[in-house]
Amino acid sequence: MAVGLAVAAGALSSCASDNVVLSGALRPVDTRLAPLDLGADASGVEYTLAEYTKARAQFAHGGPASLVSDGRMYEIHRGSVLIGTLEIATVKQPVDLSSEATRSSIVNGVMIGAYLNLNVDGFAVASSSVGNESLYAWFAPETFEVLQIRGSNLSPEAILAAIVSYQRTQGLKPLPGGGRVTSQVGA
Repeated sequence: MAVGLAVAAGALSSCASDNVVLSGALRPVDTRLAPLDLGADASGVEYTLAEYTKARAQFAHGGPASLVSDGRMYEIHRGSVLIGTLEIATVKQPVDLSSEATRSSIVNGVMIGAYLNLNVDGFAVASSSVGNESLYAWFAPETFEVLQIRGSNLSPEAILAAIVSYQRTQGLKPLPGGGRVTSQVGA
């Protein structure tokens, strides 16, 4: 589970035109966007997040065609059990996340199967589920995020809502219109 977007970052390079130079100053991830904990579930078990620091190298070495400027991966634990990851990435200049075509390319690069749009606190979140795995992607200016939750007896949408709600308290704002992506079958 701890590879997700870091590996997909290479695939996301296919979104970039061969004529576009993706460079510019590093756009660092705002690490305040990752909560340390999400509180406890109904049975009293705590949900916590911790950075998976080995992923930094994968993000940093995405290559010149990668859309990712900087990225962080956080493991999500329910008690001592790993149940998911939260990946937060910034994009290189001149990538424009206000473009639905750009967002669609990114979503198609990371989603599994068909996806739907959810509205979570003003953010349009692409959502897909296969078996006991749920995947979510959403956008803010210069930033995109992917949440992956795997396991039974979990409430993935509640975890998503808690993360987005926390991020709003840290100043994260949705793109105009929420950053909606047209629903379709993902890659």
